[in-house]
Amino acid sequence: MFLNKLSGLPGWIACLVSLFLGVVRDAVLKWFVKTDWYKEDYWYTYPVVAETYDGIMNDIYGFHVKEEHVYEALNQAKSG
Repeated sequence: MFLNKLSGLPGWIACLVSLFLGVVRDAVLKWFVKTDWYKEDYWYTYPVVAETYDGIMNDIYGFHVKEEHVYEALNQAKSG
């Protein structure tokens, strides 16, 4: 119902490997504030972070995803 009222999401959808939801969510929100992305029309955001399980293929307990990786991805992102 909330998305119907917005006609979309005022932000991004991040999809990542297992166990890094919190790191990515926090980094997206920090990037949002640091880059002054919010304007009068978008004074809030609800980042959507999806997780996939890949523990068989990768070291999910290695804590390899850092905030700087999220910032780099957001800074290089393009619409389309």
